[in-house]
Amino acid sequence: MKLALKINCILVVFVICILGAVFLVVDNHEKQMKKDLHTKDVEAEMVIDLLHRQISQIFIDINGVNSKLLNSSIERISKSDFFYNLIIFNNKTEIIDSIKKDPYEVDNDPVYYKQIRADVLSGKSQRKTIERLSNGHTLIVYLIPITQYDENAKKVNIIGLVEITTQKESYLEEIGIFKIRMLGISTLSILVLIIVLSSFLNKKVIQPIREYSVVAQRVAGGDFNQKVDSHTQDEIGELGTVFNSMITSIRELDQTKSDFTSVAAHQLRTPLSGVKWVLKLLLDGDVGLITDDQKGILKQGYEASEKMSKLVNNLLSVARIENNKLGYKFEKSNFMELLNVLANSIDLLSKKNNIKVQFKNRAGIIPEFIFDYEKLLTALQNIVDNAIKYTLPGGRVDIDVQQKGMSIEIKVIDTGVGIPKESVPKLFSKFFRAANVIYLQTEGTGLGLFLVKSIITRHGGQVLIDSVEGKGTTVIVLIPMSTTSLR
Repeated sequence: MKLALKINCILVVFVICILGAVFLVVDNHEKQMKKDLHTKDVEAEMVIDLLHRQISQIFIDINGVNSKLLNSSIERISKSDFFYNLIIFNNKTEIIDSIKKDPYEVDNDPVYYKQIRADVLSGKSQRKTIERLSNGHTLIVYLIPITQYDENAKKVNIIGLVEITTQKESYLEEIGIFKIRMLGISTLSILVLIIVLSSFLNKKVIQPIREYSVVAQRVAGGDFNQKVDSHTQDEIGELGTVFNSMITSIRELDQTKSDFTSVAAHQLRTPLSGVKWVLKLLLDGDVGLITDDQKGILKQGYEASEKMSKLVNNLLSVARIENNKLGYKFEKSNFMELLNVLANSIDLLSKKNNIKVQFKNRAGIIPEFIFDYEKLLTALQNIVDNAIKYTLPGGRVDIDVQQKGMSIEIKVIDTGVGIPKESVPKLFSKFFRAANVIYLQTEGTGLGLFLVKSIITRHGGQVLIDSVEGKGTTVIVLIPMSTTSLR
């Protein structure tokens, strides 16, 4: 998930960069439009200059070339989105020509506005720019006098007025529409780009890494028969190749260790059996009488050989589990009988350790179902033995059995030393023992719960552990009664 988060952050930064570029384009376009608007103003000034040079001819020859140029300029301006109107007045404020071609269009103008025209025509104002509202629109009006130099009087006379009106909203609307279009196009492009990139990254990066993560977790759990599918020639593919090579090396090393354990255990088993047999003969007096002191020493040796034999058997079981050679005998058996044997087998140990054991069967009559009687009994005995061994004298162990749906739940609750929180995930690993129990019970191999986990899993069940250090441990075993759960 961390890689996915980083990739998403990169996408977000990429999107921000694209949006920044879009806004930059919009800003540049806005500046260009302002420049275009300025160009229109210059064009209007050029029209005014043309009118200034040709106005005298307009009154003389209305059909002349200059008149055509004037009409052409007005017609060109009328096609612009930025110019709302253009009106040419004579010195009596009479309309000579306009875009709207209406000689009476200014008759209803406000008095103050008519006064502004009169001031420009009278020479009180050289040039006037005002804003006015018309039908809900903001108009910018340029009032510019048309002058003519009188050679006789040696002075400049105002002979007319040009009134140019631009619509402010037309410029703002065009900018707004452009922004909306650009944002819409950019948003759509970004969405398409994000979908394409996300799909690509998910397929080429995130999905393979997730697969590698799943395989790595299985390998960490002890399953070394895993392999990742690596077909690409990129860095991810190289990672998969190296990963598979690493798993192969671990598998070979684990196999070597298992082979060594199996060979060592087999080699130890025969001489241990011989030692036990000899000690048994001596203890039973079959080779002659022995003193009580000698008998005590021999008994200690026999008990030590028993423990050694148990360790060897456990090592052999581990080797068989790792090689999938631990034979199971699944057949319909009586689970009620197994519970009775379990209760009787722990009686001696509980009394020896001064532990009160209470057995509760709340499942009632459990019908026969298919399971391996010996293996399941061994697993449950290991769990209960641990509960008794790691509970201080005077403590308590409760064994609660009940049926839940099509499963049997065996709950073993003790008031023992508990398990450190950081040690709980490692409990089912081979040879692992929590630090606090090593001081309490120096003897132990750390193989018991590994065997328990393997046996219960083979029956399609689960082993759950909840523990608080210093307060006790609860172990829950779920055994399905359905044959479809067997593995």
